[in-house]
Amino acid sequence: MVNYLCVRQRLLFRITLIIFLVKIQTFFFNYYLLNNFSKEKMFAQQKTKMTEDRKYFENLVDKILSSNPSFITSYHINLEYKDVGDKEISDLGSAFSKCQNLQILSLNLNLFEQQIKSWMKLRSQGLLSFCFALEHLNNLIDFTLKLSSNNIGYENIERLGSVLASFKQLQKLHLDLSSNNIGNLGAYSLASSLKNMCSLTDLKLNLRQNFIGVKGMNQIFANSFQISTLSLIFSNNEVEKYGEPNLGIGLENCRKLINLNLEFTNNSIDDSNASSLSSSLKNIPNLQRLSLNLSSNSISGEGCQIIGESLVSCNKTSELALYLNSNRIKEQGASSLGKALGNCPNLLSLTIHLNFCEIKVQGATNLCNSIIGFHNLKILALSFSLGAKDKNELKNIQLKIKKMKRLVLKKLIF
Repeated sequence: MVNYLCVRQRLLFRITLIIFLVKIQTFFFNYYLLNNFSKEKMFAQQKTKMTEDRKYFENLVDKILSSNPSFITSYHINLEYKDVGDKEISDLGSAFSKCQNLQILSLNLNLFEQQIKSWMKLRSQGLLSFCFALEHLNNLIDFTLKLSSNNIGYENIERLGSVLASFKQLQKLHLDLSSNNIGNLGAYSLASSLKNMCSLTDLKLNLRQNFIGVKGMNQIFANSFQISTLSLIFSNNEVEKYGEPNLGIGLENCRKLINLNLEFTNNSIDDSNASSLSSSLKNIPNLQRLSLNLSSNSISGEGCQIIGESLVSCNKTSELALYLNSNRIKEQGASSLGKALGNCPNLLSLTIHLNFCEIKVQGATNLCNSIIGFHNLKILALSFSLGAKDKNELKNIQLKIKKMKRLVLKKLIF
């Protein structure tokens, strides 16, 4: 009887084991089939998208050529994330070269990261041909070109710069070259082209994540002397990594500036370069609107104080936005900033973001008390990241701010 039970248990164990192994085998087999099917489906979708994109491109070029190009004065094209290669880009350039009277051109050729590896070699020659074709657009006055994440490098930037310099009537230029690895050499080429664009008054450059150092940035500043509206985005370029001082030298040449937007987020900027940059603002006599984004850097309370004191000299500035999130501002920096801004009586609009700056209730209170003295202020946006206890202590200050007579728009986040 005992032997019978042992044999039966062994048999049941073997049957259970076989069933378990069969299930595992079935699972992996199904996974293999599903995975292969998913890959085949993905490849099929990519192939279909590529075919559709190129068909769209062909129709676009045909449309330009068939609509009497000499009568076209304005064109806006969004080819963002389209799977196109050298031939398509070259054909587009050839089509635009026949639009002799084109005055306004907006072209979006941004890629996303997954496309970079597969297209960066194809795009290089196509973009070069495209740049050659654009040289014929002598009447262009407004040009927007977005080439983010195309990895076009220094050589194509140099060629693009020479083409831009040939646009003698160009008044407005918006150029997105973010994530293209152009480095300081590319920045020098762009700066050189700006020097020859005598009619340019409105410039927006997005040079985020391009390994540009202080020297490249300063060269662009120095050659923007004729600009009245300037927006420069230099985020994620790791300024301090290259150990170069005197950020902002060259801004003092931009004496025609009225509107200025500068973004330097995530650049490891310390007090020295923050001081140099803000001090350059003193020499811009007619600056009316200023937006300065120095978030996610290494600025201390002392650096914040210097920034505030420099802004006092901008006595014609009526709209000011300061973004200093994620710095080591602390109590001293917030208090000093408020004290300095108290000497800016002409401010009509004020935005200050000091989130994650180790500021507690006393620093926030001192800053807010200074702002309460702004009798002409109409628009106010304040943002701190404080604990629940500190927020309760600031309720009286918030009430005082809300009672400011001239304020028509206020946003307080404590």
